[in-house]
This record gives sequence, C-alpha cells and structure tokens, in this order.
Amino acid sequence: MKTVYRFLLVALLAMAATSCLYEDKGNYDYHAINDITIGGIASGQEYPVVSFVDTLRIKPQITCAQSTDESTLEYQWSVLITEGEQYERVIGKEKNLEWPADLKAGKYTGLFKVYDKISGLSWIQSFKIVATTVTSEGYLVLCRQENRPRMDIIHTVDQDRELVGRDIFDGGSLVGEPIGFDYTSGLWGSLVLHTSESSWSLNTQELTISEESDLKYEFGMPPASVDARKVEITTLRNDNVYVLIDAAGDMYIKREWGELYALPINHLKGEDTYFEMAPWIGVRKGKGITQVDQSIMLFDNTNKRFMEIPGGAFLPRVMQYENTDLWPSAQVDKEIIHMESNMNYTFALMKDSGGKVWMYGVELNGDSKNVQKYLMEVKGSGIEKATAFAFHSLYPYLFYAVGGEVYRFDYSMQAPAEKVLTYPDATVVKLHFPIYLGWIAYADWQKERQYNLVVGYNNTKKPETNCGTVAIYKVPALRGDLTLCKEYTDLGYIIDLAYKENN
Repeated sequence: MKTVYRFLLVALLAMAATSCLYEDKGNYDYHAINDITIGGIASGQEYPVVSFVDTLRIKPQITCAQSTDESTLEYQWSVLITEGEQYERVIGKEKNLEWPADLKAGKYTGLFKVYDKISGLSWIQSFKIVATTVTSEGYLVLCRQENRPRMDIIHTVDQDRELVGRDIFDGGSLVGEPIGFDYTSGLWGSLVLHTSESSWSLNTQELTISEESDLKYEFGMPPASVDARKVEITTLRNDNVYVLIDAAGDMYIKREWGELYALPINHLKGEDTYFEMAPWIGVRKGKGITQVDQSIMLFDNTNKRFMEIPGGAFLPRVMQYENTDLWPSAQVDKEIIHMESNMNYTFALMKDSGGKVWMYGVELNGDSKNVQKYLMEVKGSGIEKATAFAFHSLYPYLFYAVGGEVYRFDYSMQAPAEKVLTYPDATVVKLHFPIYLGWIAYADWQKERQYNLVVGYNNTKKPETNCGTVAIYKVPALRGDLTLCKEYTDLGYIIDLAYKENN
C-alpha cells in the first residue's frame, strides 16, 4: 500500500507542476525604458523675479536615451505655495517656460515635470524661485504732493538693476502734510509714517494702508489721533521694546508685539512730575539681536539732560555711565538738534546759546555700563545753519548739509569740516547711511551699500512733482573725494528717505 500511495503522490505533484507551467501566459516581449535626462536646470538653482514686472523664462534641455522624438512627451511647470496648506499651482504646460511672475514676495520651490506617454513614467527637476515686489526692498522716499504724502521707491533687483516706482500707494486716505517716517527693519520691524494730522503704521512688506493703520488703534484707550514724532523698536535678548514720543513730548512704551500703549512714562520712578521728551531715540544698530539688554538713550528737553531706559525697565532715569570724565548727565544751555546711532556709537548733536554745535558720543551697553567716548565742538562752515546730518556707518565722519552744500567733519582729526558736494539751485533735505540688521545673508556688494552716503535733495527750479533726486556716493576711508555711484532723478518733493530691508 505504501508503494501505491507514493505513486499517487508523485503523480499529483507532477500534474500540479504541469498545471503551473501552462497557466503562465505572460507577455515576454520586453521594451527598454526611454530614460530622460533634464538639463539646463540645476537642482536648487535660484531664479530671481520681480512680481508683476518680470517674466520668468526657462529653456530646459531634454535628452532621451532611446529616441529623439519628443512628440510623446508632455510637460508641466508648477510652483509649491504654502498659504495655510501647501498646494501645487501649475504655471505652464509647454516645454519652454514663459510666465509673467505674480507671486507674493518670498522663496518658492518650482517643479518641472516631463511625462512619457508611452511608458507612463515621469521625471521631475526642482528649482527655486525668489520673488520680490517693488515694495520688498529698496530706498523709500517720502515725498509731498498737493499737500499729501506720496511714497516713491527705488527697488533693488540685483547689483546692476533697480526699478523706480513713483507714488506707489494711494495717499488719498491720509490726511495732513507729510513730516517724516520711522523705519525699523527685521522680523519685528515697523514703518510708521507721520503727517501733520496723525501717524500711520504701514504694512512693511506691501506698504499698504487701511483705516486700521492709524496708530491710535495701538493704544489701550485710542485718542482722536496720534501725533507721533518718533517711533523706535530695539531688538533685545529678552524682548522687543517699542518706544513712541509724540509732538507734545509724551513718551509711551510697550514690550510685546500686539501689546497696547498705555499711559505716558516721561517721569521718574516715584515722582509725578512729567518732563518733555525730545523726539530722538538712540539704540544700538547693526548687531541683530543683541546679547545684552542695552540702554535706550533719550533726552529730557525740560531739564536738559540725557536719559535712558535700562534693559527690562518700564520707566526712564537719568543716564548712568561707567565714566563721567567728559560730561555730567545734566546739559544746561544746550538744545538737542540731532541723535543717531551707527555701528559703534550713539551720537547727539547739541547747540549752545552762542550757536556752536557740540558732538557727544556714547557707547550703549547693558547694565547701564554706558561709556562716554566723544565730546568736541563741530567746526565747519555754516554748521549753525545745518538742517541735515548723517554719521558714517563705520568711519569717523559726520556729514552735514547747508542749503545745497554737503560738508564732511572728521572727528578723529577734529579739523574744520571740508565741503565735499555742491548742488546748484537745490536744497539738501536728507543724508543717510543704511545699516542692516543682518537677518539675511547679504552678498558683498549688498553689504558695501552700508558705507555709501545717500543724499536726497530738491531742485528749486523744478515743479514739486519731479524736483527730487537721490544720489549715492562711495565714501573712501582716508578723506578722499566722494565718487558718484548712482543717481535717480524726477522723484517727488523729498521729505524723508531710508533704505528698507527685505524682511
């Protein structure tokens, strides 16, 4: 019986094997895959575009392993956009991309897909799109036109290209003549525009204005209007400090974005006597987020003394120093005419009753370890009539303007100022050195702009609509001649200007 069972088992296994062999009716007519290589687009390559101005053009190179016939291929260009949730937006379906850019300012991932209709396979190449708008970055130029604010902008595209936008926002919703603006760059930055009637907080990326832009809505008890004259944000290790001084000399403070201004703080701790603050605020510049909670430098107009808000404090006090060998805190018989910070120090220019101008230089530090660095008379032609000032970002130079003339005072030499620029039939209204906070990894050519003098002047013989000019000069280190780099004409009647970083 065992022999019979063994025979039946062998027979069944043989039948099963035969059945398996005959059921395999697959197609073994193999074809090689038409492998595709995408050239002309490097992985991660960046394509800069100015939205609503530029057209992005890319011509890829397609190489097929099996055939040169591209009629079997389909193409798709797309951009990955994150607005709440990420989605893919198709921007082209031809081999060569020709797309009028219309993205919001930012960095995006682009995708180029090639689909083979025969094999059903796809190949994908990624790249980067860096989109800016004319309001993303550049020189903001506040102008006056028909007694209303007008904003022009010189937008920086790259090292060799700028775009000039004129009257870029509708100023019809703003009331009063323009007075100036305060711009602070960085992630928590702000742009506050001041008119004779109110102050407005603009969207820093798009420079848009709405009813809610009125600065009065940043107060716990909104007044009818806010007549601010100076708004400054200092980025510290522990928090951001927002300081506002209005036309009446009242000062307000808040320490968080979204927090509201409350009561004036221009009084000493434990006292109820208020003093008038000058519309100047000194903060350390060019360091990004500081490693210490530095002091904020102020000036008390009533008592003629320097004040400070120490790190972490909510009230001002008389300024304290590590040394007092140059001057005491009280400044009798002097009026403050300018305050400005460069990469190293904060400077105050004071005028005495005899018309002489004095320069005070302070190194602001944490824990009130402020250091008195400079005290000297600024000597030079017309200094008592100067209306515009700028301290070089790095070199020991003070520039000042009288009418259509610009002078340079070297405070390391203390020699009388020398005339360096003359503009016939013009009035210089603004001198400026940009200082970057360093939130972006700037190229060398961008960093160099911090050391260039920016001059804004109005031609007295041209109409208000196009009398303004912005001229940019390279400043040598050893008191050499200034070299004109670029000049932008036919702007509006200039009131104020500053360089706006890309946030």
